[in-house]
Amino acid sequence: VTSFYARAFSQRQYFDTFEQFLTAAASEQLKADEDDWLPPEMLVRALPRIITAGEWSLRRSGRQAVLCTAKDATVFEGRFKVESGRVKSVEVLVKPAKKKS
Repeated sequence: VTSFYARAFSQRQYFDTFEQFLTAAASEQLKADEDDWLPPEMLVRALPRIITAGEWSLRRSGRQAVLCTAKDATVFEGRFKVESGRVKSVEVLVKPAKKKS
């Protein structure tokens, strides 16, 4: 998910909400530099699993990120770096759910 979001972001295609991003993804309208291209159907096929994976959101202030809070409260933070209109790196940080005492 973050790889596709980063590619769109690198081409100045911005989304206010994760839902807007999903809509563009479902209609294969995400932009990407030709050298960063990924097959759109890869994301389209994953959409049913993505939707049920947890609560999704975008962090738009500070360092951009795609966030997913899973049902067990584990947080997945997809981060990326863009340079000169190209995606330089993508990583996902996993913050385990806090254990109940």
